[in-house]
Order: sequence, then C-alpha cells, then structure tokens
Amino acid sequence: MRTIAFSTDTEKMSWLIVDGSHSEPQLVSTKLERIKFPVDIDEGAGLLGLIKTLGLLIDAQNPKQIAILQPGKSKFNNASPIRFKVEAALQVAAVQKGIAVCLVSPLTVSAYKKKLAKAEKTIEGLVNGGQPFSPRETGDVICAGVVRLPNV
Repeated sequence: MRTIAFSTDTEKMSWLIVDGSHSEPQLVSTKLERIKFPVDIDEGAGLLGLIKTLGLLIDAQNPKQIAILQPGKSKFNNASPIRFKVEAALQVAAVQKGIAVCLVSPLTVSAYKKKLAKAEKTIEGLVNGGQPFSPRETGDVICAGVVRLPNV
C-alpha cells in the first residue's frame, strides 16, 4: 500500500514513499525529499500555500495513505507550535484528497526497530541493502511508513 511518510521540524518537512507490506516493505523513494516552509508560515496565507503545495504533492505521488512521524520529547517538553500547524496543514491537504492520515508515535517506531532486532534484522537490511541511511532521520521516517503498511 503506497504510503508517504513525513517528518517535520521547525523549518521543513521531510518525506519519502514506502510500499509493499509490513513484512516485505519496499522503498520507492531512495532519498529523503524536503519541503521548506514558507517564510510566512505563521500567517494564514503561508499555511494556505503549504496546503496547496502538499495537495499537489499528494496528487503527483498518488499515495493510499499518509504517515506522520510525531515529534519526540524536546528539552522543553513540547513540540514547536509550527510543527502542530504544519501537521494540521498536511492533514487538511490529505482529507481534501480523500487520503487517510495516521500519526505515528516515536515509541511505535522504537518498538518496530526492537522487533526487527529480535529477528536479527534492521530497517537498513530490509530496504537499503544493509547500508546506513543518510541523514540518520531517514530510517525513522521509513519505519513510520512501514508500520502503517498492511500485514500480509
């Protein structure tokens, strides 16, 4: 099931596409793509522009679902307000296109990696020929997408 997996920070969102099943995931995008936020992201016009951009991305990539990796705990104990706005914009864009959205907890990603480790596997081994990902966050974004793939 073709899935776009997203991760956000305060300046950009990163995404890639996974497909296949939970047990046999396939990495469609080999590189973590990025969308830089508009400078007026805190204003309505900036958010509307981002929603339109995300809608175009969804149309172009034709996913069946979207997974958003939620932020982990920060040293300030909560995520940036911009991340909440961006994740909401992504949810709006997806709903406008009739695409399901799921928020994926970092704890879910961690549990999935532990499950792989028990089976003496890694996400790098499953989808990247055992090679490490660069940047490092790529593995977590992939895992966020893979955990939403169907069990077959």
